[in-house]
Amino acid sequence: MHRVVRGAVRWTAATATCVVILGLPCTSAVPAAAAEACGATATPAPTVSDPAGVPWAVAASGVDGLAGVADGTGETVAVIDSGVSPLATFGHRVLHGHDLLGSTDGRTDCVGHGTAVASIIAAAPASGVGFRGLAPAAKILPVRVTEAELVGNEAIGDATTAAGLGDAITWAVDHGADVLNISVVVGTDHPTLRTAVARAIDRGVVVVASVGNSHSNSGPDPTPYPADYPGVIGVGSIDSTGERSSTSEVGACLDVVAPGGGVTADRVPSGLGAFDGTSFAVPYVAATAALIRQEFPRLGPDQVAARIFATTDRPPVGASPTDYGHGIVDPYRAVAGALPGTEVTAPRPPSTSSPPHSTGALVIGPAAGIENPGRQRSIVAVTVAIALIMLAFGWTLTAAHRRRLDQP
Repeated sequence: MHRVVRGAVRWTAATATCVVILGLPCTSAVPAAAAEACGATATPAPTVSDPAGVPWAVAASGVDGLAGVADGTGETVAVIDSGVSPLATFGHRVLHGHDLLGSTDGRTDCVGHGTAVASIIAAAPASGVGFRGLAPAAKILPVRVTEAELVGNEAIGDATTAAGLGDAITWAVDHGADVLNISVVVGTDHPTLRTAVARAIDRGVVVVASVGNSHSNSGPDPTPYPADYPGVIGVGSIDSTGERSSTSEVGACLDVVAPGGGVTADRVPSGLGAFDGTSFAVPYVAATAALIRQEFPRLGPDQVAARIFATTDRPPVGASPTDYGHGIVDPYRAVAGALPGTEVTAPRPPSTSSPPHSTGALVIGPAAGIENPGRQRSIVAVTVAIALIMLAFGWTLTAAHRRRLDQP
């Protein structure tokens, strides 16, 4: 992935590893505990008052159009997070994963964070429920690396380290992940993490990561890892108006933004909740990457990223391009967009020109002028059939003419 020049300022706490999950501030990592029981009690997200209503982020993603193009079949998304509870909404698509905090298989979620993230990717449609995932046929590979949650101003529960996150990435890649969803942020560079990310990309795995929730108007934001590494798609958050979420970090690590303010997702143990933060913007991009991989299986990570960048929606009028990266992710256009060939290799730089949607709202449903790849293939097939019929008709006329010439 081609990025703008990296900022020279790095986080001054070079010896501390920080975790940003569920909007956590920076704290020293807590050593992992080898136990299956949850060490923290989940604080349920606020319930959604109208479960039957279609959430704004779902509508903005164009899921109705996507249903006829790609659904994530054959793709595995690793959710490196707090684990994923195998709720009914996932069917049997939550695989046996890995647990760096204990001895579970990753299908234990003490705080509900990873489950909510996974549902944005792969929750199946259900009667009477407006919420659904973007890639409802994708498989989820859970890797449990943290159960930290924010209680007041204090982080409670086991957290991860940069090295531990690197080990989680390596395990996921070795166990069949096609896309990595990393809604966990650590505040320091580490050779294990850096090597694991580079290895994942080298093996054709798309890596999508949060830029964190520690934005400050008074100075440069802390550098988030692994979002800052080359080849990683760094994701920030917007709300329903298209405005960047106030806590969403900005800087050279930011590539795109996606819904993360007041988004709907599955709660643990049941029901729907309202969630906020860049953690919940990442799965919209990870799911988009999985759909692209399904539709264009020969594209590498850089090409998948470039396709996402080339099909974004512009920021609201007057917004700073540096706050939005390449723009607002448009899942439908990224998958179904008729680009000049699918071998896109260079991302589109941010633009200061006025966006096509002057209200700042996201595109609702399929974008105008975007062709469905399946429809394009049908048109090609019909064209070829007509050409063959015309050739056969011409050959028949020629043969008949020759027989008349041969007659005495």
